[in-house]
Amino acid sequence: MLDLNSKKAKSIVNHKKAKIFIVRYHYKTKVMKATIKDFTGYANLMMMRVKDDQKVLINYKVTSGVCALAYMQKDQFHVIAQETFNEEVVLNVKKGFMRFRVIGNDASIALTMTFI
Repeated sequence: MLDLNSKKAKSIVNHKKAKIFIVRYHYKTKVMKATIKDFTGYANLMMMRVKDDQKVLINYKVTSGVCALAYMQKDQFHVIAQETFNEEVVLNVKKGFMRFRVIGNDASIALTMTFI
């Protein structure tokens, strides 16, 4: 079970162990892709400044283990998806600084974020 209320879940510091942890952001297409295998711990996927209110299309698939995807904005912690989630989500983000965070336990994840 994941502890989403711990200080480590909200921290900016990474505490992770993974066989594969690849995150790539393509500036021209505004698409972020992540491939994570056998991940345990807490890690930041991306930190960014949002200039205007915008939408983020998230395609998130947990292939094994349990994992939660969350974001921090204005000192508020928002859980997007948790446990074994395999769907698309449209997220409305406000202007300002934000960071996406992943919390997992023996999880393998495929993730795509498109900033609209």
